[in-house]
Amino acid sequence: MEKADGTSEKRTWDNEIDNQRKPTATGNGIPTELVAVEYGWKNAVALGKDGSVWTWGDSPENTTPTKVIEGRTSSELAGLSAANKTVNVGVQEKAVLTALPVPLNADYASLTWTSGNSTIAKVSSRGVVTGKQKGTTTVTAKISSASGRNYSQQFTVIVDGTPSRGDANRDGKVNMADIGTIINYLAGVTEGVAFDSVDVNGDGTVNVADIITVTSIIAE
Repeated sequence: MEKADGTSEKRTWDNEIDNQRKPTATGNGIPTELVAVEYGWKNAVALGKDGSVWTWGDSPENTTPTKVIEGRTSSELAGLSAANKTVNVGVQEKAVLTALPVPLNADYASLTWTSGNSTIAKVSSRGVVTGKQKGTTTVTAKISSASGRNYSQQFTVIVDGTPSRGDANRDGKVNMADIGTIINYLAGVTEGVAFDSVDVNGDGTVNVADIITVTSIIAE
């Protein structure tokens, strides 16, 4: 290391120095739990659980941590809000349900989603609902705080049974069987097949372009 007077000094960073500096991370006024601390040559940087960033050094005038980026303030969880509590989807179509903590800056431990009947509509861990077959069911969002507070909201999901785009055989699914239906239609096997279901791209004809469209839908 080159010093200000032009001379050089060789310094070795070791665990002893590291351990000497670690206590200052929690003992000098950082009011939040730390989730990460990184130690450099002359300074340390810490990330607080609230998103704040702190730094300090090993010189006598720089051992007190200084906050360089503000974190978010948090509040006690007081409820769960919901938007669009009645949702209409088609078979194999998706919709996003929205549930937010009250207040928005509230700390919470978990937010879970449960379908009342997953054969009618299933829901992902992020609140994305997918219609499975015609019918009506409920989806419940439940939020819990670390202190044991629980709140919930219930959504009504109506699956109208309208075939999804690409569901050429109208079985409620879009898969390779629909490609087979279109191929058979092109070969002259048209009995029981609705034209608007195999004309997937809606251009008024049934051709290879419809097969490509179904392939793209399957790949999504």
